[in-house]
Amino acid sequence: MLPNTHGIYDNGETVAEIRNIEDAYQYVLETKSAQGTGGMASKLDAALIAQQKGIETWLVNGKDENFLINAMNDEVRYTRVLRKES
Repeated sequence: MLPNTHGIYDNGETVAEIRNIEDAYQYVLETKSAQGTGGMASKLDAALIAQQKGIETWLVNGKDENFLINAMNDEVRYTRVLRKES
């Protein structure tokens, strides 16, 4: 997913990994930004659906140049929502 942030923040720092999405809701507001289309809570809702299907989700700042390549090379901050363990 491509928010206009570097993922989920806790006290101004990017949360690198999320295992339990229910716990992650404490970090996000229910509102959306002027540039956004649904807010971070809606992205967590979608990540929860993906997690339940065994799919890992990345929240990477879509406004950054080469965002996907940089995330794959760990050159930028982002949040990984890990897939559900069996």
